[in-house]
Amino acid sequence: MKKMLVFLLCVMSSAGYCSDWYGNASVDQKDKLHSKTNEFHNVVAFTIGKKLDNGWSVEGLVEEELVKNGSSGQANEGLYQLRLNKQFKTDTIFQPYMGVATGVKNKATIGFPIYRYDIGTRVKLTDSLTGRINWRHRQAFHETTDSHPTKYNTDETRLSLIYNVTKTDAVTLSYAQERNNDGLSSEYNTLGISYSKHF
Repeated sequence: MKKMLVFLLCVMSSAGYCSDWYGNASVDQKDKLHSKTNEFHNVVAFTIGKKLDNGWSVEGLVEEELVKNGSSGQANEGLYQLRLNKQFKTDTIFQPYMGVATGVKNKATIGFPIYRYDIGTRVKLTDSLTGRINWRHRQAFHETTDSHPTKYNTDETRLSLIYNVTKTDAVTLSYAQERNNDGLSSEYNTLGISYSKHF
């Protein structure tokens, strides 16, 4: 937890502690497909971001992941990530965006650097409801680390419904399908909920 707070404070300091920044807290439950031991993952994530000019933003994310694997017990994993986003203005209900990120994934036995990229769009449904569809690719820079396969090469499609409680507060419900590209990485179906605050 101390590492998490230090990481987020560093991101806030580098972006400037002032207006146009935002925070997000989320909880995901990931059910592993094809698991013989009823494996599932609980993921708690915190994001701190800063809006820049012309639709750009930068953000830092920290994840703490608890892996439960039937009767064999549980393990802790984590992720530290920095991301750069670009949102495009249109005169329609659609608000497309893209993002690139890099970070470090820590598993039970190994840690390794990763990268990801996203494309997606928000769709304004009403004044208080927004839909969002996001596709992302994520993988390790190397297929093996210390002779261990990283097993981290997946695509994910996520559908979200965002309810704007106020002009600065929102709650998001989401469903995602994560599928592998290498025949080694795990596949998941995910349900998530998050709360975000803009300043």
